[in-house]
Amino acid sequence: MKILLLAYFLCAWVSATSAAWAKIPWDTVTAGGVDGGGGVGVTCSDGSFELLDLHEIQLSGEELVASPDSQEEAIALVAKLFSSHFWNPDTIPVEQYIEVLREKVIRPIFAGEKIIDFSNNQEIDIQFGPKLSLSLDVGNYTLRPGCSLEQVAYFDDVHRIIKIHLENWQRLSWRDKAALVAHELVYFVDRRDGLENVGTENTALTSERARGFIGRLFTRQGLTPKAGGMPESKFLFQCSNTASEFSELTYFYFFEEGPNQVRFIFNAVHGKDSPYQMSSQITGLKMESLLSSNAPIDTGGSISFTDQPLSPSFFFSLRRDSSRRLLFRAYLLANEGDLPVGRIQELVCQPF
Repeated sequence: MKILLLAYFLCAWVSATSAAWAKIPWDTVTAGGVDGGGGVGVTCSDGSFELLDLHEIQLSGEELVASPDSQEEAIALVAKLFSSHFWNPDTIPVEQYIEVLREKVIRPIFAGEKIIDFSNNQEIDIQFGPKLSLSLDVGNYTLRPGCSLEQVAYFDDVHRIIKIHLENWQRLSWRDKAALVAHELVYFVDRRDGLENVGTENTALTSERARGFIGRLFTRQGLTPKAGGMPESKFLFQCSNTASEFSELTYFYFFEEGPNQVRFIFNAVHGKDSPYQMSSQITGLKMESLLSSNAPIDTGGSISFTDQPLSPSFFFSLRRDSSRRLLFRAYLLANEGDLPVGRIQELVCQPF
């Protein structure tokens, strides 16, 4: 499970399709949404230029982390922020996690080198080149007076390439370059595997949620880590579905937060994830009920996305049937009724 969960973050942004990029003009695929998306910069009349993610979060009054002074410090900043947020106790040691992120994912993007697709050992191109037209997936945004948008980078999911406008890249500070690299990875995971996208198949995806995440990640206040609030391992338990299909993975931790009060922290729900922490709390549930096949269970709760405002209304249910199987399902509360995230799954729970 350790390798699987590490891969869930490192590999999720890699497209499974392949094509010869040389056959496609530089600036013909910047629509954005389900087939790609990229980072947008803000150019202002005072001569400043910064990533939209950081521009917007500062307009809300947040203070950013200090800007690195070099490329090496910028690479280290992305690795530190990502590892602090995404690492969980079921992956490899955090020092190794940081090294893999730094050397296999982040540094090659800064250097314009190819990235290895960890799922199939194929390559992903990183190319610095001429100007890109503005993608159509910016959605709602906020600018201070005298400013306008310019595309900096575009991650083409279909053709497996991150295109970066060299001139605009060079105009960014090291902090903004670090945030841009983080944005490209997080936005891909969000549009491909985001739980929040369930039920929006007929709606154009935008980078709004990813920008909000990156903006908060680069503030001094930061975000609640994915594993935030979990106790020592001896007080920690976990459940996962019995099926082996990675695309259907459900995996979560649970622990006692008070008398007859259980906290759940989800890593994956029916193969879906979120860059934000996904958690739930159920009162009136005993830990022993989840661990004993003889204990009846018929309960459930809402799934909250910590630090994410205006998140969709997702819920899950846990029920032990007559065959003593523990069954799980998650669903979105929509106008037309409950929208299942996936098929009903059988879970196995045990001490961590």
